[in-house]
Amino acid sequence: MIVDSTQYLTHLDVSWARLSDSMLCSLLGIFVNEIESGEVNLNEDLMLRSLGLGYNELTHSDESANKFVKLLLFILEKNTLLMHIDISGMNFKHDQLIDIVMVANQSESLGSIHLSDNNISFDAELRADICDCLSINQNESNIAPSINLPTANPQKLQNIVAEQRMIL
Repeated sequence: MIVDSTQYLTHLDVSWARLSDSMLCSLLGIFVNEIESGEVNLNEDLMLRSLGLGYNELTHSDESANKFVKLLLFILEKNTLLMHIDISGMNFKHDQLIDIVMVANQSESLGSIHLSDNNISFDAELRADICDCLSINQNESNIAPSINLPTANPQKLQNIVAEQRMIL
């Protein structure tokens, strides 16, 4: 993937693209600059407002998944223009999801984050930890369960998208 500038890129959606862990790292790498000391800075011209990465399932087969999560956390923390991110169905580990929610919760620009299909509805401890991060009372009706109720069968959703593309 070759990108000369992210100056005009405001919305990027690569959901369902079957990107590997290392490809996801490379993708997020276009938004940052690594300086000689090994530190990372956001590109000065970054205008990204919406990022869709959903259903590019992390395999955690090497360090690429951890690097991806670190880059994602950095972008969530530093990009003051980012308003929406979809990281549904990416197979995050418990601690990774907690870190993401904590950083996202501190963002002044982020208005929505999609976390569906990351085992939240099936993992009561994870759901409780996320509710704690967001200061949500789990006993309030319709709040805690709605954090991650799977909305569709991924294969069915892929078929619907494919059908819509054929119509267009």
